[in-house]
Amino acid sequence: MKRVLATIGATLFGLTLLGLPVAAAETQPAEQVQYVAILNQADPDQALDARFEGVFPVEVFTNQYEGSPSQQWRFERRPNGAIALVNKQSDQCVTATGPDGGVLIMRPCRTTDIRQHFIREQGPENSVTFESVIFQDQFIDMGQPNDVAILVERDRSPSQAWQLLAAEPTD
Repeated sequence: MKRVLATIGATLFGLTLLGLPVAAAETQPAEQVQYVAILNQADPDQALDARFEGVFPVEVFTNQYEGSPSQQWRFERRPNGAIALVNKQSDQCVTATGPDGGVLIMRPCRTTDIRQHFIREQGPENSVTFESVIFQDQFIDMGQPNDVAILVERDRSPSQAWQLLAAEPTD
Protein backbone atom coordinates (compact mmCIF):
# COMPACT_ATOMS: atom_id res chain seq x y z
CA MET A 1 0.00 0.00 0.00
CA LYS A 2 2.83 2.42 0.86
CA ARG A 3 4.43 1.73 -2.51
CA VAL A 4 1.14 2.55 -4.31
CA LEU A 5 0.76 5.80 -2.39
CA ALA A 6 4.40 6.70 -3.05
CA THR A 7 3.94 6.01 -6.76
CA ILE A 8 0.79 8.15 -6.88
CA GLY A 9 2.64 10.92 -5.04
CA ALA A 10 5.56 10.64 -7.41
CA THR A 11 3.23 10.83 -10.39
CA LEU A 12 1.51 13.90 -9.02
CA PHE A 13 4.78 15.70 -8.45
CA GLY A 14 6.42 14.54 -11.66
CA LEU A 15 9.16 12.66 -9.83
CA THR A 16 10.68 9.29 -10.30
CA LEU A 17 10.44 7.41 -7.06
CA LEU A 18 11.13 3.85 -6.10
CA GLY A 19 12.75 3.22 -9.45
CA LEU A 20 9.47 3.49 -11.32
CA PRO A 21 9.39 5.70 -14.42
CA VAL A 22 6.92 8.55 -14.30
CA ALA A 23 5.41 9.97 -17.47
CA ALA A 24 6.30 13.58 -18.11
CA ALA A 25 3.50 15.93 -17.24
CA GLU A 26 1.81 17.52 -20.20
CA THR A 27 2.74 21.15 -20.37
CA GLN A 28 0.29 23.74 -21.51
CA PRO A 29 1.63 26.75 -23.38
CA ALA A 30 1.43 29.90 -21.31
CA GLU A 31 -1.71 31.84 -22.10
CA GLN A 32 -0.78 34.80 -24.24
CA VAL A 33 -1.92 38.10 -22.78
CA GLN A 34 -4.24 39.98 -25.12
CA TYR A 35 -3.55 43.68 -25.45
CA VAL A 36 -5.84 46.19 -27.08
CA ALA A 37 -5.59 49.74 -28.29
CA ILE A 38 -8.35 51.93 -26.86
CA LEU A 39 -9.48 54.33 -29.60
CA ASN A 40 -11.85 57.22 -29.02
CA GLN A 41 -15.16 57.20 -30.86
CA ALA A 42 -15.24 61.00 -31.30
CA ASP A 43 -11.86 60.84 -33.07
CA PRO A 44 -10.86 57.26 -33.97
CA ASP A 45 -7.29 58.37 -34.71
CA GLN A 46 -6.86 59.18 -31.00
CA ALA A 47 -5.80 56.38 -28.65
CA LEU A 48 -5.28 56.24 -24.89
CA ASP A 49 -1.55 56.62 -24.37
CA ALA A 50 0.71 56.47 -21.30
CA ARG A 51 4.00 57.45 -22.88
CA PHE A 52 6.67 58.53 -20.41
CA GLU A 53 7.83 62.03 -21.30
CA GLY A 54 10.23 62.68 -18.41
CA VAL A 55 7.61 63.87 -15.92
CA PHE A 56 6.21 61.97 -12.94
CA PRO A 57 3.52 60.98 -12.44
CA VAL A 58 2.92 59.81 -15.99
CA GLU A 59 -0.39 61.23 -17.19
CA VAL A 60 -2.74 59.28 -19.43
CA PHE A 61 -3.57 61.24 -22.55
CA THR A 62 -4.84 60.69 -26.04
CA ASN A 63 -2.47 60.73 -28.93
CA GLN A 64 -2.38 59.82 -32.62
CA TYR A 65 -2.71 56.02 -32.78
CA GLU A 66 0.52 54.31 -33.85
CA GLY A 67 0.30 50.99 -32.00
CA SER A 68 3.26 51.54 -29.69
CA PRO A 69 3.45 49.64 -26.36
CA SER A 70 2.46 52.84 -24.53
CA GLN A 71 -0.86 52.62 -26.40
CA GLN A 72 -1.50 48.96 -25.61
CA TRP A 73 -3.64 47.88 -22.67
CA ARG A 74 -4.89 44.77 -20.97
CA PHE A 75 -7.77 44.40 -18.55
CA GLU A 76 -7.27 42.77 -15.15
CA ARG A 77 -10.32 41.63 -13.23
CA ARG A 78 -10.66 42.88 -9.66
CA PRO A 79 -12.40 41.01 -6.80
CA ASN A 80 -15.33 43.48 -6.84
CA GLY A 81 -16.05 42.70 -10.53
CA ALA A 82 -14.41 45.86 -11.82
CA ILE A 83 -11.35 45.95 -14.08
CA ALA A 84 -8.02 47.73 -14.03
CA LEU A 85 -6.52 49.14 -17.23
CA VAL A 86 -2.88 48.01 -17.34
CA ASN A 87 -0.41 49.58 -19.75
CA LYS A 88 1.92 47.26 -21.65
CA GLN A 89 4.94 49.57 -21.63
CA SER A 90 4.92 50.42 -17.91
CA ASP A 91 2.89 47.50 -16.50
CA GLN A 92 1.16 50.14 -14.35
CA CYS A 93 -2.54 50.90 -13.91
CA VAL A 94 -4.69 53.89 -14.84
CA THR A 95 -5.45 55.71 -11.61
CA ALA A 96 -8.16 58.35 -11.15
CA THR A 97 -7.09 61.52 -9.30
CA GLY A 98 -10.51 63.08 -8.86
CA PRO A 99 -13.91 63.73 -10.42
CA ASP A 100 -15.11 66.50 -12.76
CA GLY A 101 -12.00 66.97 -14.87
CA GLY A 102 -9.60 64.96 -12.73
CA VAL A 103 -6.70 63.70 -14.78
CA LEU A 104 -5.76 60.04 -15.04
CA ILE A 105 -2.26 59.01 -14.05
CA MET A 106 -0.25 55.79 -14.05
CA ARG A 107 0.61 54.12 -10.74
CA PRO A 108 1.84 50.67 -9.73
CA CYS A 109 -1.13 48.30 -9.83
CA ARG A 110 -2.66 47.43 -6.49
CA THR A 111 -5.74 45.25 -6.29
CA THR A 112 -6.95 47.22 -3.27
CA ASP A 113 -6.51 50.70 -4.81
CA ILE A 114 -10.11 51.47 -5.74
CA ARG A 115 -8.97 54.51 -7.74
CA GLN A 116 -7.76 51.92 -10.28
CA HIS A 117 -11.13 50.16 -10.53
CA PHE A 118 -13.38 50.82 -13.52
CA ILE A 119 -16.62 49.32 -14.74
CA ARG A 120 -16.47 48.51 -18.44
CA GLU A 121 -19.90 48.94 -20.01
CA GLN A 122 -20.84 47.82 -23.49
CA GLY A 123 -22.38 50.61 -25.58
CA PRO A 124 -23.87 50.99 -29.04
CA GLU A 125 -21.87 50.15 -32.16
CA ASN A 126 -19.43 47.91 -30.21
CA SER A 127 -18.27 50.85 -28.13
CA VAL A 128 -17.34 50.65 -24.46
CA THR A 129 -17.25 53.16 -21.64
CA PHE A 130 -15.19 53.10 -18.47
CA GLU A 131 -16.88 54.33 -15.29
CA SER A 132 -14.82 55.02 -12.18
CA VAL A 133 -15.86 52.90 -9.20
CA ILE A 134 -14.74 55.41 -6.59
CA PHE A 135 -16.10 58.47 -8.43
CA GLN A 136 -19.54 57.24 -9.43
CA ASP A 137 -21.08 58.52 -12.66
CA GLN A 138 -17.61 59.72 -13.75
CA PHE A 139 -16.35 58.31 -17.04
CA ILE A 140 -13.02 58.33 -18.86
CA ASP A 141 -13.27 61.08 -21.48
CA MET A 142 -10.92 62.06 -24.27
CA GLY A 143 -11.12 65.75 -23.34
CA GLN A 144 -9.28 67.39 -26.23
CA PRO A 145 -7.27 65.51 -28.89
CA ASN A 146 -3.58 65.15 -27.99
CA ASP A 147 -4.24 66.18 -24.40
CA VAL A 148 -4.78 64.53 -21.00
CA ALA A 149 -7.62 62.08 -20.60
CA ILE A 150 -10.00 63.08 -17.80
CA LEU A 151 -12.90 61.88 -15.70
CA VAL A 152 -16.17 63.70 -16.33
CA GLU A 153 -19.83 63.16 -15.54
CA ARG A 154 -21.59 60.87 -17.97
CA ASP A 155 -23.06 62.80 -20.89
CA ARG A 156 -23.12 59.94 -23.43
CA SER A 157 -20.97 61.93 -25.83
CA PRO A 158 -18.68 60.16 -28.33
CA SER A 159 -15.66 61.44 -26.36
CA GLN A 160 -16.65 59.02 -23.56
CA ALA A 161 -17.07 56.05 -25.92
CA TRP A 162 -14.12 53.90 -26.91
CA GLN A 163 -13.45 51.20 -29.49
CA LEU A 164 -11.16 48.29 -28.65
CA LEU A 165 -8.73 47.24 -31.35
CA ALA A 166 -6.68 44.08 -30.92
CA ALA A 167 -3.06 45.15 -30.73
CA GLU A 168 -0.48 43.46 -32.90
CA PRO A 169 1.98 41.48 -30.77
CA THR A 170 5.28 43.34 -30.47
CA ASP A 171 7.21 40.74 -28.47
